[in-house]
Amino acid sequence: MRKTFGDYTDSLPWTTYNSCDGILSDYSFAIAEDKNGEIWSTDFWGVSRFDGTNWATNTIENGLAANYHWAMSSDLVGNIWLTSAYDSVITSYDGIAFVNYPQPANYEECIYADTKVIFGLVHTMETVLQV
Repeated sequence: MRKTFGDYTDSLPWTTYNSCDGILSDYSFAIAEDKNGEIWSTDFWGVSRFDGTNWATNTIENGLAANYHWAMSSDLVGNIWLTSAYDSVITSYDGIAFVNYPQPANYEECIYADTKVIFGLVHTMETVLQV
């Protein structure tokens, strides 16, 4: 059975991935697509990236400030942006390396990326924090 949601039609078959396939976790907090069409997923243990065939994993050993990220987005040029759930560090990935941007103790919990990258902060109404 096919379902239509707005302009999107659900086409079968779906492929389900879990930790047996190489993704770090069976849980995902955020999903984004980068400029190369690769799919990224965040969880408790790091960030997983899917190239269409294989999963690659990234953790603090690969340059992340922390492993647990609860928000992620891709900007207009395809950079990936992550917010850490344990500290107040914003991380970007440009296709080559992770760059960590320590912030005041704001604990960013959501991201919107367009011509600017905007972060929503916990316990405040402040929403603009541009890196």
